[in-house]
Amino acid sequence: MIKQVRVSHGLRRFKKGLMERWNLEDYHDKDAPCLFFNINGKEDIDAVKNHKGFKLIFFGNARGNQFIESLIGIKDLVVIYNGYLNVPKNIQIKDMGNATPFEIRDYSIFRPNKLGNKIYAYIGNDKQKEKYGYSILKNLQKSIKYEIIFGLQGHTIEYVKQNYYDNCFLNLNLNLSGGGGITTATELAFMGRKTIMNTKFRYPFIIPHENDEDIIRLINQEAQKINTIQPGFDHHTVGVEWQSETFWMTKTYNIDDLLCNRAAFLANEGYAGKPLNNYPFYNACVKYLAGNKAEGKQIYFNHIKGLFDKYGDMHMSRGGIDGLWWVKNIKKHPSINYGIRNHVEYCFSLVDSIAAGYEPYKKPILVRKVDDKYYLSDGHHRICILYALGYKNVENVKIKKL
Repeated sequence: MIKQVRVSHGLRRFKKGLMERWNLEDYHDKDAPCLFFNINGKEDIDAVKNHKGFKLIFFGNARGNQFIESLIGIKDLVVIYNGYLNVPKNIQIKDMGNATPFEIRDYSIFRPNKLGNKIYAYIGNDKQKEKYGYSILKNLQKSIKYEIIFGLQGHTIEYVKQNYYDNCFLNLNLNLSGGGGITTATELAFMGRKTIMNTKFRYPFIIPHENDEDIIRLINQEAQKINTIQPGFDHHTVGVEWQSETFWMTKTYNIDDLLCNRAAFLANEGYAGKPLNNYPFYNACVKYLAGNKAEGKQIYFNHIKGLFDKYGDMHMSRGGIDGLWWVKNIKKHPSINYGIRNHVEYCFSLVDSIAAGYEPYKKPILVRKVDDKYYLSDGHHRICILYALGYKNVENVKIKKL
């Protein structure tokens, strides 16, 4: 598991949030897996070369191409690909489809609220402001009726949110340096604000533009949403599973694509063919992991007892549950209620085990593929648990033949 991070000097401002979000330690062990958060010079390259354990490389900007070839020949290394990188074929990459597949901070304070009537534009400081298109922004201001408010370095994020984000309906980013400003765009996206910006990162909250006239048109278009609450956008594609080094080395499946199987009793209950976050055991896991252990167990007990009351006397071949492995185990006990309690305890011992550290290669998730859809054959409980723990992808999935 990746439990440590080395943050390049240029991205130090993200270090605290990244470490707190994923409970990471500062880099200290050359033999343990490590996330190298940006490569920006010889010192960073030397640190990667001297590290003996698994190395996950995240490039924070387009300047990564200056250093990418320095990684050729280094073993146990994976680069998180982004659209700006030209990665040599002999360097292993993982293309997650965006710049930051995992969250680099806790975004919980950024929630949709009523859009203000101003436009936000970050300009760094006096020395940097032209890099962010300050002169262009000032000229644009003459052609629109909405005030552009300029964000500067040095404020706490709470101050920025209250004084800038909450008062705007749109973010305007004219930085052409290669991905710069994605953090701001991400924070505002969680709040339902889009960003006018030209970038290779094609997120749903990014609006590309052609020229100044196009920017004005887009501003007026987004202004129609002033005083409304828009849904937030979350573009992150992985949860805690990213900390497993095997995740970066193997094929993974989106957990939303692994569907509840189509057994007749599950169809009758409305769960068949749906993602497992619709299933009662998922809700029970959420309660259990939040500290409400007795309530979580009772939710699942009630679900299983309900299935026995409806389908317990019918064999699975006739639309019932008799014959399923867990039903057989329950029926071995002196009473059905006692057997269900025993089964519930077993299931939540599995929750505790996976929460302590998921080991996907102990046992594969089995699915059947029908018309490009994946229906679970074995692994329903594990998928529910992983959902509840925040996983978005899973590895070691095997497709059974029909």
